[in-house]
Amino acid sequence: MDIVSLIIILLVAAFLVYEGKEAFSGLIVMRKTVEDIKKNKENVQICKDYMHIVLAYVVFAVLMVVFGIYFFMNQNYLYGMMFIVLAFFCVVFIAESVLTRTLVLYDNGFLYAGKMFKYRSVLKIEDKKKFLRGYRVKLTSDDEVYVSKKVRPLLEERLQEFKNRKKGRHAK
Repeated sequence: MDIVSLIIILLVAAFLVYEGKEAFSGLIVMRKTVEDIKKNKENVQICKDYMHIVLAYVVFAVLMVVFGIYFFMNQNYLYGMMFIVLAFFCVVFIAESVLTRTLVLYDNGFLYAGKMFKYRSVLKIEDKKKFLRGYRVKLTSDDEVYVSKKVRPLLEERLQEFKNRKKGRHAK
């Protein structure tokens, strides 16, 4: 095996570890934050829209493992290692999909990708007009959150409830 190829595989594996650490730590933070919100007895609604993406990545990961085994059996270890590393990338992509396609709505805001946002920081929701359909939620902090077509009505409903509660407080 060529030393340059081995170095490239090690660099790709190091990048994989870094990305995996970010994704899985984000999932842990999200889980702890949801538990804290539930402890405060707030009305929590968890919107998950990632199953079709997870299924595609699982199929792709299985194919990568099969190809990796095939190349290992044919004593082509370089390709075998690369396909195994690609399979692990699929696992990291699954974690990132779960993190970015889960929206946790609660009374005063929402949780997206491990970050909490208040409803009052939402400026508007607009179509992102990209290859994959979705909606861009513009926030006052110059952040943008991307939600799917399935999640948008739930977010808009919670926003309207928040605005109605806010109007009710000011009317008294």
